[in-house]
Amino acid sequence: MSGESGACSVHGMLLISIIQEGNMAKTSQSKTKKVTGKRTAANSKGETIIELLRRKEGATLGDLTKATGWQPHSVRGFLSAQVGKKLGLKLESTKREDGQRLYRIAS
Repeated sequence: MSGESGACSVHGMLLISIIQEGNMAKTSQSKTKKVTGKRTAANSKGETIIELLRRKEGATLGDLTKATGWQPHSVRGFLSAQVGKKLGLKLESTKREDGQRLYRIAS
Protein backbone atom coordinates (compact mmCIF):
# COMPACT_ATOMS: atom_id res chain seq x y z
CA MET A 1 0.00 0.00 0.00
CA SER A 2 2.76 2.46 0.83
CA GLY A 3 4.21 1.99 -2.69
CA GLU A 4 0.89 2.95 -4.26
CA SER A 5 0.50 6.14 -2.24
CA GLY A 6 4.05 7.16 -3.17
CA ALA A 7 3.25 6.63 -6.85
CA CYS A 8 0.05 8.64 -6.49
CA SER A 9 1.88 11.56 -4.93
CA VAL A 10 4.49 11.52 -7.70
CA HIS A 11 1.76 11.49 -10.35
CA GLY A 12 -0.06 14.25 -8.48
CA MET A 13 3.09 16.37 -8.35
CA LEU A 14 3.68 15.82 -12.06
CA LEU A 15 0.10 16.82 -12.82
CA ILE A 16 0.45 20.01 -10.75
CA SER A 17 3.72 20.81 -12.51
CA ILE A 18 2.16 20.34 -15.96
CA ILE A 19 -0.80 22.53 -15.03
CA GLN A 20 1.50 25.27 -13.71
CA GLU A 21 3.62 25.16 -16.87
CA GLY A 22 0.47 25.43 -18.98
CA ASN A 23 -0.69 28.46 -17.00
CA MET A 24 2.72 30.08 -17.36
CA ALA A 25 2.61 29.57 -21.13
CA LYS A 26 -0.83 31.15 -21.31
CA THR A 27 0.36 34.10 -19.23
CA SER A 28 3.40 34.74 -21.40
CA GLN A 29 1.33 34.47 -24.58
CA SER A 30 -1.24 36.97 -23.36
CA LYS A 31 1.50 39.50 -22.57
CA THR A 32 2.82 39.56 -26.13
CA LYS A 33 2.40 42.86 -27.88
CA LYS A 34 -0.07 42.83 -30.73
CA VAL A 35 0.62 44.93 -33.79
CA THR A 36 -2.17 47.34 -34.47
CA GLY A 37 -2.73 48.87 -37.83
CA LYS A 38 -1.47 47.68 -41.15
CA ARG A 39 2.15 48.13 -42.13
CA THR A 40 2.65 50.43 -45.03
CA ALA A 41 5.59 50.79 -47.34
CA ALA A 42 6.34 54.19 -45.82
CA ASN A 43 7.22 52.71 -42.42
CA SER A 44 8.75 49.36 -43.35
CA LYS A 45 12.30 48.12 -43.62
CA GLY A 46 11.54 47.25 -47.22
CA GLU A 47 10.90 50.89 -47.97
CA THR A 48 14.24 51.73 -46.37
CA ILE A 49 15.94 49.32 -48.77
CA ILE A 50 14.11 50.80 -51.76
CA GLU A 51 15.18 54.32 -50.76
CA LEU A 52 18.82 53.25 -50.47
CA LEU A 53 18.69 51.50 -53.84
CA ARG A 54 17.20 54.57 -55.54
CA ARG A 55 20.21 56.70 -54.59
CA LYS A 56 22.53 57.56 -57.48
CA GLU A 57 25.41 55.71 -55.79
CA GLY A 58 23.24 52.72 -54.85
CA ALA A 59 24.00 50.63 -51.77
CA THR A 60 26.25 47.76 -50.78
CA LEU A 61 25.00 44.67 -49.02
CA GLY A 62 26.65 46.05 -45.87
CA ASP A 63 24.68 49.29 -46.18
CA LEU A 64 21.41 47.37 -46.53
CA THR A 65 22.05 45.00 -43.62
CA LYS A 66 23.10 47.88 -41.38
CA ALA A 67 19.99 49.91 -42.25
CA THR A 68 17.55 47.04 -41.64
CA GLY A 69 19.24 44.80 -39.09
CA TRP A 70 18.60 41.84 -41.42
CA GLN A 71 21.04 39.05 -42.20
CA PRO A 72 22.73 39.24 -45.63
CA HIS A 73 20.76 36.25 -46.98
CA SER A 74 17.50 37.96 -45.99
CA VAL A 75 18.47 41.16 -47.81
CA ARG A 76 19.41 39.22 -50.94
CA GLY A 77 16.11 37.32 -50.76
CA PHE A 78 14.21 40.60 -50.49
CA LEU A 79 16.10 42.03 -53.46
CA SER A 80 15.24 39.02 -55.59
CA ALA A 81 11.67 38.31 -54.54
CA GLN A 82 10.28 41.74 -53.71
CA VAL A 83 12.30 44.27 -55.70
CA GLY A 84 12.90 42.18 -58.80
CA LYS A 85 9.79 40.02 -59.03
CA LYS A 86 6.93 41.53 -57.03
CA LEU A 87 7.65 45.23 -57.62
CA GLY A 88 9.05 44.63 -61.10
CA LEU A 89 11.92 47.07 -60.63
CA LYS A 90 15.11 46.53 -62.60
CA LEU A 91 17.88 45.91 -60.13
CA GLU A 92 21.46 46.51 -61.25
CA SER A 93 24.29 44.70 -59.51
CA THR A 94 27.93 45.58 -60.13
CA LYS A 95 31.14 44.61 -58.41
CA ARG A 96 33.32 47.43 -57.16
CA GLU A 97 37.12 47.43 -57.29
CA ASP A 98 37.25 46.52 -53.59
CA GLY A 99 35.21 43.37 -54.32
CA GLN A 100 31.96 44.54 -52.72
CA ARG A 101 28.78 44.21 -54.74
CA LEU A 102 26.85 47.42 -55.34
CA TYR A 103 23.08 47.31 -55.88
CA ARG A 104 20.88 50.03 -57.31
CA ILE A 105 17.57 50.43 -59.06
CA ALA A 106 18.06 51.34 -62.71
CA SER A 107 16.50 54.67 -63.60
